[in-house]
Amino acid sequence: MSKRSLIIFICLFLLIFLFVKSKERAKVKVQNVNDDSFPLKIGKRGKRVEQVQIWLKKMDSSLFPAGINGVFDQETENALLLHKKRTNISETFWNKISIGHFQTTIFK
Repeated sequence: MSKRSLIIFICLFLLIFLFVKSKERAKVKVQNVNDDSFPLKIGKRGKRVEQVQIWLKKMDSSLFPAGINGVFDQETENALLLHKKRTNISETFWNKISIGHFQTTIFK
């Protein structure tokens, strides 16, 4: 195999590899769309996430200055942790309740 053929082969292999990886990433992104099932975590989005954000905004109007977006992102997680800290909820109690608990008590 000539040097030129080897370079072409390697380039084609890399292009195919990158194409396959980009398709895998796209599948992951599609799976997160409108997935607001409990437990909520980074990357989930939908009506339930929006409801949690609205609830947190009611507790502290300074949260979500850019607006409610329905995406459970780092800002949403930080707001939940801030609420936990401000209300002085013990770690044991916090672990016993889940976001599912909020669903049944707050979002009826």
